[in-house]
Amino acid sequence: MLGAAFGSLAGGWISTFVGRRLTLLLFGLPVCAAWFLLAFAADRWTVYFVRTLMGLACSVAYVNIGVYISETTYKSRRNMFGAFQTISLTLGFVLAYVTCHFVDWRTASKILSVVPLLSSLAMVFLPETPYWLVEKGRYDQAK
Repeated sequence: MLGAAFGSLAGGWISTFVGRRLTLLLFGLPVCAAWFLLAFAADRWTVYFVRTLMGLACSVAYVNIGVYISETTYKSRRNMFGAFQTISLTLGFVLAYVTCHFVDWRTASKILSVVPLLSSLAMVFLPETPYWLVEKGRYDQAK
């Protein structure tokens, strides 16, 4: 919870400087690493540390998903795409619960580390938001 609180506060500030796309791309990687490190945690303090790191990185990304969607979609489609954020979060919880039902938590952590990696890789192919580009004076790229 502590990591999520700080991450949600820092998320907007970070994306103002590096962009929404790059923020989502970069903060998916620590989430991936945290899931993988969780599988090899030797004691409870390591688990606490990794979960704090995961909360921090997830909340930075989650705050910026809505901003990215609102700045890249047509006004008439924002509600539909905005709903995907909540649907994706819920499906992620379901995926984690189902995975943990069939395998132990360490194996599940290794398996679930793939999800944020795929999300980060997907961001490589998506554009930066036009609003952020205009805000930074990069008008040609914003068109």
